[in-house]
Amino acid sequence: ALDGLAVGVVNRVQTKMTGMQIGVLNYAEDAAGMQIGLINGAETMVGIQIGLVNVIRAAWVPCLPIINWEF
Repeated sequence: ALDGLAVGVVNRVQTKMTGMQIGVLNYAEDAAGMQIGLINGAETMVGIQIGLVNVIRAAWVPCLPIINWEF
């Protein structure tokens, strides 16, 4: 689990992420907060993703460029 900020090239959280991930590749299984990077991914998310490729599998539109969100 991650509560807070993760900054790195690759950030991966296999459980709950609450906070922010900043990196080239960001992934969280269950995310709440924000992801900023080239590629962002989450199975479920309450929050926003900003990057080249943004994936939230449980979202109504699961993959969007530039910005993706689910609330």
